[in-house]
Amino acid sequence: MSDPDRRLDSLARLGEEGLIQRLRGLATRRPDVVQGIGDDCAVIREADGSALLVTTDALVEGVHFRRDWSPASAIGHKALAVNLSDVAAMGGQPVAAFLAFSAPADLPLEWVEAFLEGLEALARAAGVDLLGGDTTGSPGPLALCLTVLGRAPIENVKYRSGARPGDLVGVTGPLGDAARAVDLLGRGLSCPEPLRRRLEWPQPRLEAGLSLGAEPRCSALMDLSDGLGTDLPRLARASGVGVQIDVERVPFSADLVAACGGDRAVALGWALRGGDDYELLATWTPGQEAASGPAGLTVIGRVTEGQGVTWRDGEGGAVAPPPAGFDHFGAGA
Repeated sequence: MSDPDRRLDSLARLGEEGLIQRLRGLATRRPDVVQGIGDDCAVIREADGSALLVTTDALVEGVHFRRDWSPASAIGHKALAVNLSDVAAMGGQPVAAFLAFSAPADLPLEWVEAFLEGLEALARAAGVDLLGGDTTGSPGPLALCLTVLGRAPIENVKYRSGARPGDLVGVTGPLGDAARAVDLLGRGLSCPEPLRRRLEWPQPRLEAGLSLGAEPRCSALMDLSDGLGTDLPRLARASGVGVQIDVERVPFSADLVAACGGDRAVALGWALRGGDDYELLATWTPGQEAASGPAGLTVIGRVTEGQGVTWRDGEGGAVAPPPAGFDHFGAGA
């Protein structure tokens, strides 16, 4: 059987989104489950009426990080940060973490200690306790899996499915730095320190998430882990709406422009398709804001009737959609 034929009978045919949909079909529903698979966190109603938020993320060496690129402390920080971002995207406060750590026995102890120091520093800053998990030997690669629990008043929990026509769309900060860093490092080129820090030390938007959770006008919320061009269509599908984006409003940093040789059009391309930003994407009922919404969000578009995402320039002309994001099981994975 040729390689293309084998892919027809493999996970590559199903793809990452297909696998998630297959898993959703297996889910059983307890009466206290408010939200299962399909959002940034699962939501379970507690006996007191509050919400328990649960999220899990895995980081695999060679896919999500490289030890020859990043210090161990940064990998520890990021392993927790990506989960904290999910809790922030539901309007919650993280409270506890569980670590599954699979590593070869010859992993240097110095590396392990630095990894734990990076994880613990962020946990302390976020008010999170590491309460357990699992440790296993592995022939490689190094694999890290964190589960984080969060809490929120049930009425403050935000979902991807709440956007409504007429809402504004915004993001909490500049996009594209981390993806450009991956591009430069992957080609063996020099990477500016500001971009490298955005990749290795992402800062989960916990305060903004809590603020948006408590904001009645905020209708939908999610984190940008896979890039605006990939995550925004997910929010639109979950809400059953269309979204129109003014690409010239999408924020990106001066550091990104410099790393693109001063070409703002190239920088915009990275901002539209790049992942690993861990900013928050939100929709809300408009008020008096023009460029900034609740929690300092930058307005980049509007929710519309219909389906799908349209991308427009400042004069209303159509812009080609960003390329699809990385699929862990698709072609090229």
